[in-house]
Amino acid sequence: MLSTEDNELLTRVGPGTPMGRLLRSYWHPVGLAEEFAGEWDTKPVRVLGEDLVLFRATSGQYGLMQEACPHRGVSLRYGYPEASGIRCAYHGWLLGLDGTCREQPFEPVPFTHKVRVTSYPVRELGGLLFAYLGDPERQPGLPHWDILVRDDGRRHFEFQDDLRCNWLQVQENAVDVTHTFYLHAEMF
Repeated sequence: MLSTEDNELLTRVGPGTPMGRLLRSYWHPVGLAEEFAGEWDTKPVRVLGEDLVLFRATSGQYGLMQEACPHRGVSLRYGYPEASGIRCAYHGWLLGLDGTCREQPFEPVPFTHKVRVTSYPVRELGGLLFAYLGDPERQPGLPHWDILVRDDGRRHFEFQDDLRCNWLQVQENAVDVTHTFYLHAEMF
């Protein structure tokens, strides 16, 4: 049984937390490339305690950034992907894939150089979209696991709806033989 302090230490994954810093040193799957085959290519995602929007720019590149537009807090899930980023549907601010503000239509004196949003790199591999949320100076290479790069088979991915628990409960449950036997015995 964990103490309250140890539980907090191990299960809090937001920015600036010890476990959040650790988990941000790895690439995480955040979506499927096939989800972005339409014209309106945005999807809200929650990753490591952050509300983000995943999108495919019209250039074909993927972006991941904070969901709230810095101007009025409108959700960028309703934004319009463009070649270099995403445009907020509310007042048209264009936010680049790198998080910089590129345009501020209708501002009498634009101040794009003062505006930046949290954004993360996204890479596609084997039909999965991976994001790196850690320190850009320490970004590791995206692991090329055989299941993602082999061409002599078929891949099938399924994303599960958000689980209303923390990451450690999922891991603990995966190795709990009693739980597997008791609850999932019918499957075997």
